[in-house]
Amino acid sequence: MAVAEVNEAVLQAVEEHALTPQAIEQVVRLSERDDVTDHQDKLAREGKDVGKRIARLVAAIETGGDAVSLIAKLRELEARRQAINVEGASLHPVPRLEPAILEDRLANGGGCCGSPRHRAVRCSSESFEAG
Repeated sequence: MAVAEVNEAVLQAVEEHALTPQAIEQVVRLSERDDVTDHQDKLAREGKDVGKRIARLVAAIETGGDAVSLIAKLRELEARRQAINVEGASLHPVPRLEPAILEDRLANGGGCCGSPRHRAVRCSSESFEAG
């Protein structure tokens, strides 16, 4: 079997299974969920840490510590806690293309590289060359 025939068979198999609108939609959904969830988890951990630090500073102020420096640090941590809350509330996944648009682009070979089959090969090779 010639190399060109093997390449064509591999590309056709990839196109049939990996470049379907359903497969692409699933990858997009999984990556969105992971990105937002990961960032929310990070913010939650940081928020919990900031909350503990604020509690320790308040306790130090109550026991008669250096009030000026403790209050300055307390204000800094309270500002960070507020920023964490705002950032957490503003997290949204990247907007997705409507399924009909995605299907149309795949069917009509839209995008920078032409048909889905050629796009897979060219974009992959361009990525390797650029990196």
